[in-house]
Amino acid sequence: MYRRSLPKNHGMLFVFNQDKPHSFWMKNTYLALDMIWIDRNYRVVHIVSNARPLSEVPIVPPVPSRYVLELVAGSSLVHGFKIGD
Repeated sequence: MYRRSLPKNHGMLFVFNQDKPHSFWMKNTYLALDMIWIDRNYRVVHIVSNARPLSEVPIVPPVPSRYVLELVAGSSLVHGFKIGD
């Protein structure tokens, strides 16, 4: 939260102890992000591109995950991330 910039090819990795549908929001985040949910086997299970800055609407994936990677908006397309990777 409170980020106004993020260097190219940098991100934030969130690591959880439990597999569940970890929800996120963009409150107090000033830049658009791509969010990539990854399961315990390191497979991409859900992607949200271009999450809206400052939104308080929860972003809830339909499947459990263990990790969430946040990148600058557009990064998932540039790097070709897709479900199952």
